[in-house]
Amino acid sequence: MEKNNINTPLNNKKILKNYVIIVFLTVFGLAVDLVLKTAFTGKYYGLIDGVVSIFYTENTGAGFSVLSNSTTFLTILTAVILLALIVVNVFIKPQSKAYAIGMGLVLAGAVGNLVDRIFLGYVRDFVKLEFMDFPIFNFADVCLTVGAVVLCCVLLFSKQGKEKKEKYIKDLENYVC
Repeated sequence: MEKNNINTPLNNKKILKNYVIIVFLTVFGLAVDLVLKTAFTGKYYGLIDGVVSIFYTENTGAGFSVLSNSTTFLTILTAVILLALIVVNVFIKPQSKAYAIGMGLVLAGAVGNLVDRIFLGYVRDFVKLEFMDFPIFNFADVCLTVGAVVLCCVLLFSKQGKEKKEKYIKDLENYVC
């Protein structure tokens, strides 16, 4: 049996600490996102000339204006994905801090944009990159992107990630079949 799969008090403390990291980053990231969205609602001004500005916009779609005016669909889709991520974290106990950080950031970003969709019917975006043609985005989008990159690195490059992926697939097969 693999060392990380052994149910020891030391391993349980490690897993618990990683769950705490996930919850902390989710709550902290959500709080920062909501504060920034509130602070920049309706604002338009340059931060660094020719590089980045605050340019408030209301997005009823997803990134790159995909699925514009699809708030209900995107709200349901996001809620289902969030539920799936929570279930995954029950099966894949977070063994590494990198995984916990990535998952916490992904959850913070997803919840941040979900809150906007539920209560406002759109997502508040406000960061505009002036030096390139790129969609306007928000802090939740940054959390989602950075978290997804971290999770991909963990799952693709760490031995632990590969083992967890194989175990998850096996558990999922047993659950579905």
